[in-house]
Amino acid sequence: MKFMRSPNVSKEEKIGGALAGKILRVDLTTGKIRTESSEPYAARTLGGRGTNSLILINEIEPGTKWNDAGNLLCFGAGSLVGTAAPGACRTDISTINVFSGGKGSANVGGSWGAELKYAGFDHIIIRGKAERPVYLYITDGRAEIRDAAWLWGKTTYETENLLRQELGDERIEIAAIGPAGENRVRGSAILIDTAKAAGGSGVGCVMGDKKLKAVVARGHGKIDVFDPRGFMEAVAKTHRQCEANRAKVRSMRQSGAARFENLDFEAWETCMVIRNGQDDYWEREKRARLMNPEEGVPSMRRKVRACFSCPTGCMPFMEKGRGKFREMKGEGFWINALWSVARFDISDPETAVAFWLLANELGLDTDYVAAGLAWVFECYEKGFIDQKDTDGLKLDWGNGEA
Repeated sequence: MKFMRSPNVSKEEKIGGALAGKILRVDLTTGKIRTESSEPYAARTLGGRGTNSLILINEIEPGTKWNDAGNLLCFGAGSLVGTAAPGACRTDISTINVFSGGKGSANVGGSWGAELKYAGFDHIIIRGKAERPVYLYITDGRAEIRDAAWLWGKTTYETENLLRQELGDERIEIAAIGPAGENRVRGSAILIDTAKAAGGSGVGCVMGDKKLKAVVARGHGKIDVFDPRGFMEAVAKTHRQCEANRAKVRSMRQSGAARFENLDFEAWETCMVIRNGQDDYWEREKRARLMNPEEGVPSMRRKVRACFSCPTGCMPFMEKGRGKFREMKGEGFWINALWSVARFDISDPETAVAFWLLANELGLDTDYVAAGLAWVFECYEKGFIDQKDTDGLKLDWGNGEA
């Protein structure tokens, strides 16, 4: 394969209306890279998922399957991403849904989308398949397809650390797949910051099928808005609204799951799916074991991080010492992590955190994993499968080691 670079775009170029101004198009089959203006699409959509959807609908041939070279993998930062708008951090990733064959998309936070726009691009449209593993490196209006054979087989954590060492820049932003995506597991995700997962529709599976290990972004540009004074007045108003609701903001700053430390929090009664949905009530002693501040999940929380331009922050950084499982650390255990382990009737804190961090390392969509495996556990409970089918594992409810 002949690798090519895109045309250069001046890092000083200013484009108003919160646009970076360019769409990057990459053909992994030919290695060709080109750019086009974002503005014709911005005139018809609000960017992000809207532009991704427009491109998918207009450019994918009828009958194309998710694993065809003609399938597109589209990354699109939201319209306000890269500005000071509170909470404007989301990136849409759209492609053919690996489950339904229809249009699929996933949404993810973090800082990757803002970095993409600072690098000069609002969207990346990827088609074709590489012959061998590659990663895409984007910086200040330029893009390169680089060899990633040395990264293939690595976890998302290892991939991020190795790329930062290789590129000598701690401030790069990385969207990567883990071994799950490489092996085209349908429920694999694309991970940003090793923990923010674009998990819907099997987007990580499509990325792995294209042998694209990661997309790295680094930029030094800036995003302008049409009316800076009016825009900043609106931003200030939003921040004042957040500060006026101090109780909720304080709870979020502890982590998204912190409110469950209150054993009487109403969501315990309204949002739980226990033993694969066979019950919606979880005993109080199990809630306490999982979420008590002294020995439960909160005791492993070291700090809370925020996505780009978020005034609160809700993503905890966890550290788990060696116990039943190996020592682990990383971002994780948000609200859906709690729901995931409840599906298995698991209230052991170490197991809960290990489950979540391991899924992130492998690049798995934890919601998909929890739903699928909980169904297998119920099949075991009802006698449809036994230990002969599970390599000797006893898939009993609450068995965290299994």
